[in-house]
Amino acid sequence: RIAQLSSGQKIKVVLAAALWYLPHILILDEPTNYASREDLAALAKAMNNWAGGIVLITHSQAFAELTTRENWIVQNHRCEISGEADWVALEKEALELGIGQGDQLDAAGNKVETKKKRDPADVKPRDKKVMMKEIKKKIAADSELTDFEYEC
Repeated sequence: RIAQLSSGQKIKVVLAAALWYLPHILILDEPTNYASREDLAALAKAMNNWAGGIVLITHSQAFAELTTRENWIVQNHRCEISGEADWVALEKEALELGIGQGDQLDAAGNKVETKKKRDPADVKPRDKKVMMKEIKKKIAADSELTDFEYEC
């Protein structure tokens, strides 16, 4: 049945299959090939509204500018980075404001367990004694300590 579809229709089927399980990242290699103007407009709108990450490989500068905020242009054995990657600033601001500190969900809506940062005060005395021996061994062996071990 798929063999009877046009190239543009085949692309739609492949995109639908790729997005079925709501991946965190999508890699699109030349999505503008075989696509009509209406298809490109719909794809651009969907890409701009999608919460996941997108790696876009295209020769269409107009499509790239319409759908991306940060561009890595690779040509002549060089990579030029342009645009604004505001996700770093937004993530930092969210941490400062305590946004997103509740339940974390993946793209499929499943709860993702996150580990709370360990606090030396929470370590039981018996465990702390064992840990201190291990830390002393690391110091004697001139091994690097983790931040948590250093705080203990």
